[in-house]
Amino acid sequence: MNAINNIEEINDLFYADREQRKNYIQSARDVFDKVKTQLNVEPDRILALNRSWFSEMLIAQGKDVLVLPSALNPDDRFDMVLATDEMLTRTDNEIEQKTIIQQLVSLLGPGGVLLASLRDFKNTYCHRRMIGDSSFAQINRDSYVITEVNEPSSQDKQKWSAKYHVVVNDQDFSCLEVGSRRTLYFKQLAKYCSDSGVTDFGNIKDGYWRNHLRRMPEHLIYARTK
Repeated sequence: MNAINNIEEINDLFYADREQRKNYIQSARDVFDKVKTQLNVEPDRILALNRSWFSEMLIAQGKDVLVLPSALNPDDRFDMVLATDEMLTRTDNEIEQKTIIQQLVSLLGPGGVLLASLRDFKNTYCHRRMIGDSSFAQINRDSYVITEVNEPSSQDKQKWSAKYHVVVNDQDFSCLEVGSRRTLYFKQLAKYCSDSGVTDFGNIKDGYWRNHLRRMPEHLIYARTK
C-alpha cells in the first residue's frame, strides 16, 4: 500500500468508491431536501467552494454547478453558494475570513442563499483539543482510521493548525497537512453577512451534516439576500 500524500487523495478514494458514493450522496440529498423545503428554494445555478457530496449530488441531478478552483467570472451571479465541510474556517485571520464572506455574498443574485456548515465551536471547544474527531471506513478490502490532530494557537484562541493521521489496514501511516484554521462562530457569520447587507440569516432545523472524515455533525447555516 502506497502512502497517501494529501487530503485530495483520500477524498478521491471515497468519491470513487461505489458504496461510499451511494450512502453519502443519499445523505446529502436528504439534508438538501430540508434546505429546499425550509427556505422554499430550488437553486439551479450553484457555486461550490470545494468538491463535496453536495456538489456531487447536485451535478448528478443535472444542476449547473461550478466547483472551485474552476475559473470564476466576477460578473457571475448564483442562486446558491455552497460552503460546506467548514470551508469558511480555512483562513488565517479574521480580516481574510470576513473579506471572503463578503465576496461570496456579492456573488449571490436576488434571493440567493449562502449555505455553510459549521461545528458549534463556542460550546464544544473542539478546536482547542489536541485530538479532534475521528472516523473509520471500509473501502473495498481496506480499512481506514482517520484522526483529526490539532495544534491550538497560544496567541489566538480562535486559531489552530490541523492535520489528519490516516492508518490503513493497521499498518500504513500517513500524516496529511490541512493547514491554518480559524473558528467561525454563528454570531460572527451573522455579523459579517449583515455587514454585507444580508438580513435573512438562520439555521436549518434538524439540518446537520458530516462528511467522511469525521463523526461530529456540523450545523447548516444560511444567509439569504433580498
